[in-house]
Amino acid sequence: MGVRGKISVVGNLPYQVTAPILEKLVEAHKIVKSATLLVQLEVAEKLCAVPGTRDASAITIFVQSFAHVQRLFSVSRHVFFPKPEVDSALVRLEFYEHPQFRAPEGLFLKVVRAAFNLRRKTLKQSLTRSPLLALSPEIALEALGQAHLDPQRRGETLSLEEFDSLAQALDSLHQDGSEAR
Repeated sequence: MGVRGKISVVGNLPYQVTAPILEKLVEAHKIVKSATLLVQLEVAEKLCAVPGTRDASAITIFVQSFAHVQRLFSVSRHVFFPKPEVDSALVRLEFYEHPQFRAPEGLFLKVVRAAFNLRRKTLKQSLTRSPLLALSPEIALEALGQAHLDPQRRGETLSLEEFDSLAQALDSLHQDGSEAR
């Protein structure tokens, strides 16, 4: 399906449910052309963060894997009544025709979640301790080796491309008969 027939979403998201709504938009990426959303300023900063930097989070990787994110402008809390306790920002998501990774989507998302769920742990620990993957230490080390990643790094330091390499390595090991999923 080309850009024709896709929908554009515009909304002022309730701050308590921003993450689940963003996840639903990402899940629907094949039918969504764009989304222009008013979100809490801190969320906008996370959405626009550079993957692999301290400001990035799992939501950074998820959204940027499927959409180009642009912060349009900030909105002061003082322009609302009643006045919220936080400032806001308007962001625009332009969804790509294809995700920015080559690994199987489900596996890619599990790898990202595992790396950020145990944020203070090394990649090896995150991959082996996460119930999403439940990898043996041997498989984790083999996948990290194939992806040319230091097992002592933390998941938050990985770029989108490095997450993709790791997920592809796990997929390759699974296809070779290992239990990587």
